[in-house]
Amino acid sequence: MNNLTIKDLVDSIGGPKFYCVPPDWTLNKAVSHLIEINKTACPVANNPKKGMVSQIKGYFLLKDISLQLGDHGEDPVKNFMRNAEWELSDSQYLVDKLSAIYRKPVFSIKNHQNQFYATIYPSDVADYLYNVSSPFLLLRAIENRLATSLFTITENKDIFGIPFGEKIETLFSDKVWNNLGSNFDKNSLHDLLNRCSELRNEYFHFRDDQIDIKLLKRTWNIIKRELDG
Repeated sequence: MNNLTIKDLVDSIGGPKFYCVPPDWTLNKAVSHLIEINKTACPVANNPKKGMVSQIKGYFLLKDISLQLGDHGEDPVKNFMRNAEWELSDSQYLVDKLSAIYRKPVFSIKNHQNQFYATIYPSDVADYLYNVSSPFLLLRAIENRLATSLFTITENKDIFGIPFGEKIETLFSDKVWNNLGSNFDKNSLHDLLNRCSELRNEYFHFRDDQIDIKLLKRTWNIIKRELDG
């Protein structure tokens, strides 16, 4: 598994999308456009050619002009844009730029030819990190909930340190299962947890594309309900 780059983030949001407003647009038109695309900021640039521009002239933020529309609605955007360098290369490592992306309202992304072809927002990062981390969080939650239930029944502190597969087999031993009080089909739950164990191995061997998130979520909901003791 390679280190995540800005390009991975761009790809995760459905591919490149470059949002901008031209410098000669009126404030009224630019505001209407941002509202329509559900964004609060964007670069100021001439109309993209094939989805790309070579130069960013500035940045247009709704909060900067919220009190200006009444008197300046027909004035051009270029008179109210912010001079900023909110630009990133898509080859940069995401981990190095996370804090910067969260602090700014928008970033323009350029390729190796210094052409700007995408814009990203803090919400894009939040969604992407959720998708990347959710398999780990679900697997951790399932295993921890399983271990806690086993400890409640067996009072064996060592249960927290044994491998996930052993925890599963301990759960379905007669001594533990008969004291669990669950009405869920034993074989079905056993199969689900064994599949989770397989997914855990796949995840920690960086085979992220093989992770069945729906199965993990379903198992977690069952575990929460059935191991409530």
